[in-house]
Amino acid sequence: MQIHVIIETSLLLEEYSNPSTDPKNPTMVSNKFLCVVKAGESDGFFELGENKIKVKKDVVDEISFHVISESANFDSPVLLYDLKHHGENEILDKFLVSASEIDTIVPISFDPLETTIETRMFLVNKILVTGIGVEEYGIYFGVFSYDFTSLGYFEFRFILEIE
Repeated sequence: MQIHVIIETSLLLEEYSNPSTDPKNPTMVSNKFLCVVKAGESDGFFELGENKIKVKKDVVDEISFHVISESANFDSPVLLYDLKHHGENEILDKFLVSASEIDTIVPISFDPLETTIETRMFLVNKILVTGIGVEEYGIYFGVFSYDFTSLGYFEFRFILEIE
């Protein structure tokens, strides 16, 4: 199962005009400028609230989290760099990130069908579901400028229920 967090970066940066510059101590944000969307196994996923994700362990054995800006990372790219547990009982394994080079098509003009093939590096993460219960987690993400300097580090907390 994949969980996508779409972030309205311009409004986020307007609201949090002086965010943390320390990735180990990110600024806590609400869901006001975020939209959480799921993709994948619909049978194992049965609740998505503003700050809550509920899944069935017998159907979902791993979860991948992805963040992206509302402009598909065109204006202010967003990067997921950690998933922190803020509870007592672990229901997920360690957050693992790997990189893969993949050939993909990219447009070469204003005609989207005029494309070329490029090899790009993609980050892939996955977290194995190891238990059942209700726990709080935080998605740690950075927002960057057009020249890839950091504009701030943020944390979005949510409740994950595995039954």
